[in-house]
Amino acid sequence: MKNITFIHAADLHLGGMFSGFRHLPDPLFEKLITSSYKALKNLVQTAIKEKVNFVLLAGDIYDVDQRSLKAQIQFQKAMEELNKAEIPVYLIHGNHDFLEGKYFNLSLPPNVHVFGEEVEVEEYRKNDGTTVMLYGFSYEKRHVRARMIDGYIKQTVGDFHIGLLHGNLEGETAHGNYAPFTKKDLLEKGFDYWALGHIHKRMVVLDNPAAVYPGCLQGRNKKETGEKGFYLIELSDVGTKMEFRPASVLDWQEEIVDASGLEMSELVRRLNERKEYLRAEGKDLLLEITLDAADAKEEDWLYSDLDEILEAVQEGEETEAPMIWIHSIKVRPPVWLEEDKQVSVSFLAELLDVSSSIRIEQYEDFTAPLFIHPTARRYLQGWNQETRQEIILEANMELMKRLNRK
Repeated sequence: MKNITFIHAADLHLGGMFSGFRHLPDPLFEKLITSSYKALKNLVQTAIKEKVNFVLLAGDIYDVDQRSLKAQIQFQKAMEELNKAEIPVYLIHGNHDFLEGKYFNLSLPPNVHVFGEEVEVEEYRKNDGTTVMLYGFSYEKRHVRARMIDGYIKQTVGDFHIGLLHGNLEGETAHGNYAPFTKKDLLEKGFDYWALGHIHKRMVVLDNPAAVYPGCLQGRNKKETGEKGFYLIELSDVGTKMEFRPASVLDWQEEIVDASGLEMSELVRRLNERKEYLRAEGKDLLLEITLDAADAKEEDWLYSDLDEILEAVQEGEETEAPMIWIHSIKVRPPVWLEEDKQVSVSFLAELLDVSSSIRIEQYEDFTAPLFIHPTARRYLQGWNQETRQEIILEANMELMKRLNRK
């Protein structure tokens, strides 16, 4: 039976900046800024231990086009380890680390093949004669809008055919619509496996043939929640076996805590109990808590400063191992704050009604100074409707707190 085993990873984003998290305890901040390198090391160790035939890296090896020297050196060392183990690496560059970007000219070992700006084919030949045809291209510039999928033409030779593609599946809106393709496109090519990259959440697009987004190797912000890693794949005459392998050093996670009916002391105790439960899982976590106050009435914490609650549950955490660090707390407001339109005409009711009816154009006018501020803009990205609504609701809560203090 002919078979091959390989690792498929994508979106390593080596050299990513974490300047917005300097407030974290020093041990946790240090772990965060080195996490992507350690995740890559975990991948390399698995490849060597499992004696895979090769490794596929489906784009965005680096976080920015101006690749840092440290990121390049760390990647070079990882590739040299695989070279010593005689494991080839096939990689493509994506929209973050496109070919025309600025980088130091550090040569990679001979086991690494980098695909060029046009779709090309590379052959891998196993010791037993099994052949694999690998197809891929790297982004020349940041924005590749063309349907590069059309250039993937199956060769008439080869036992297995694998496509590396850094692009956006039709219908996915979380990332830029680069090198777009559809499920139908993938099926029509007749390949055995599609090694996809660009979308940071883990996703099996197709089962047969397998088409997979492994997600990013290490979560870098609160939107990249859950365990991150890569896939260990075995292709054979009888089918495809896929096994997800975690590589992330620490994870981002979201938790919802029912806070309705709790007084402050009970709330703090419940949050600490939740931390201990998560600590038993044995891994450092960066945690965002949503306090569900949908059924709340006049609980004493409802109009308090959330930063004070945050400080209370962070107290002493820097000495714990593993560390469960709650980096932010937000509130799911009481139902009457979001939905009650029957409130008598009053200043508060009218004010809340105005805030909930803010149009996108008005919102953008209000926030525009942040995006042109030389410091603030480094920490901001475009906000979607969901994020805008969250900000408005938080502003409403803050408004009620201040009015309550009068």
